[in-house]
Amino acid sequence: MTTEKGVPIFSRRRFLQLSLLGTVAASGGALLAACGGTTATPTIAPAPASAPPSAAASAPTTAAAATTQATAPATRAASSPVAAGTATRSAAGTPGGASTPVAAIDGKYPSGNPLVPDAYTKLPPPFKSSTGSPLSGGKVSVFMIAYNPPPTPKAQNNYWQELEKRLGVQLDITFVPQAAYVERLAAATAAGDLPDLVYVNTGMAPDQFKALLQGAYTDLTPLLTGDSLKTFPNLAAFPQKLWENVAINKKILGVPRMRYFANNPLFFRQDWAEKVGIPHPKNAEELFNLFLALTKNDPDGNGRGDSFALTGMGGDVFSLGWFNNMFRVPNGWRLNPDKTLTNQLETEEFRNTITYIRRLWEAGVYHPDSAQMNLQQARDAFIAGKIGGYSSGFLELPGSQGLRAKTKAASSPNADVQAILPPGHDGGKPSWRLGGGIFGFVSVNNKVGRDQARARDLLRVLDWFAAPFGSEEYNFLNFGILGTHYTIGTDGSVVRTDSGRAEIAEIPLIANSPPAFFYPDTPADGPYMQGVMRSMVDVGVNSPVESLYAPSASEKAAVLNQLTKDRTIDIVVGRRPLSGLDELISEWRSRGGDQIRKEYQDALNQ
Repeated sequence: MTTEKGVPIFSRRRFLQLSLLGTVAASGGALLAACGGTTATPTIAPAPASAPPSAAASAPTTAAAATTQATAPATRAASSPVAAGTATRSAAGTPGGASTPVAAIDGKYPSGNPLVPDAYTKLPPPFKSSTGSPLSGGKVSVFMIAYNPPPTPKAQNNYWQELEKRLGVQLDITFVPQAAYVERLAAATAAGDLPDLVYVNTGMAPDQFKALLQGAYTDLTPLLTGDSLKTFPNLAAFPQKLWENVAINKKILGVPRMRYFANNPLFFRQDWAEKVGIPHPKNAEELFNLFLALTKNDPDGNGRGDSFALTGMGGDVFSLGWFNNMFRVPNGWRLNPDKTLTNQLETEEFRNTITYIRRLWEAGVYHPDSAQMNLQQARDAFIAGKIGGYSSGFLELPGSQGLRAKTKAASSPNADVQAILPPGHDGGKPSWRLGGGIFGFVSVNNKVGRDQARARDLLRVLDWFAAPFGSEEYNFLNFGILGTHYTIGTDGSVVRTDSGRAEIAEIPLIANSPPAFFYPDTPADGPYMQGVMRSMVDVGVNSPVESLYAPSASEKAAVLNQLTKDRTIDIVVGRRPLSGLDELISEWRSRGGDQIRKEYQDALNQ
């Protein structure tokens, strides 16, 4: 994921780390992992709390101050096959339109596109996003996934107690470890013993589709569409596309945890490309020559010929997803004029991609251990200067603990690490396969949601948690209580206290606001990341089945995905001929692919 480790998304663990570094990069609200905030001190950035077990890198104990005007962002476009570095806006908002710089407004770089986050080089002045407490008594029970140890129990937890005062309600949270999430949710669903608010991730727990369609959760469509949505101003700020994507067969059954709509660029040593004299390849052939030169021409200058252009693993096998964009492979499925569907495996574009990757393998541009490398090994090889590129989660790149800074420190101070798109294979524009922008959603138990007044109350609580970046509510969720959960150093930096680490944990993850790019220790990274995201979205292609439910897809996806991965590796490394793709397609169809197609087509034509 690169998905929230598993969801389309981007590496969740890195996302969490960076959000805790003050890199407010996703999900709205507070943090993606655990952070606190205070309404009194909005111009500071929190130090990190603990990250999920799979965290890519350890986080520092302080974050750079953001109390003064940050360093001006870079003004040049990224040096890459498709420039993706500066904050840019496409003409008329059309994909591939001419780009013009986005003007900063007191440290804010408005995106102008609901699918592209705003960027900041400093925190904005605080503002209130709500009037008063959302409720005035009672209890709300919550079932949520947890990637970290649970917080200090409420009776000894100042943050939790203060949160309840601000919400106006007693908040009872059941924290379920990620490893036990599927089993515990299935048991609670079967027993009819669900809390008021339930975190549902159908990617992790596909059996929840049945519960959703059989009425275990409240149909929130009447409350979260049209004028009714306006009564929840923070939720109303979500992009319309997000609500479309979270709907299952046209019903909104939960409030989405928002993530990025585009992800998994190629992290790339642009300084190596400059050194070998092919800085801006314009098509597939020029890109091939660049990768060959990176492997043969000793770009790191150590005289040993021990560097390679690419690794095979990382976020996806052989960076296949990235190369799919170069050949404009459909986003999972192609919707034909007659309303039938063609799977990506069955397209000529996919065949051309596999043929190209196999050619790269035969030319020796992939690290020889590529087929066995895991993501951490790929990352380590890149940082050490052993490979020139790999594809993975977007948020591994920025910040003082990100890939760019670590590569400079470990490999070369002149390392120029970029997040890039490929050129179109024929010299035109590439495409970019967009994700749903969602990592699960929070549903309302139908037993309580049948009461429309109660359903509205619960949505008011979620609306408060979805407070926008820079608001007083957001700052409390992110920073905690001054003197209790953090202190401010003489340089304006924030240091998380032991209480801050223990008390806040993942409580703010109950709901999320739209993301924002903000890196107080490397402020120029905010506009840069916005520019990368804009480049992706400008050539973005949506999946035609994003919000559709196919029972066979839930049942067979894991097996079919593993089949595709294994056969792809075999074909690329030469254990099977290129004609093995025809065998793969045939087996994919007979083992469930055709049934999935039929179910999606039926849903499309309802």
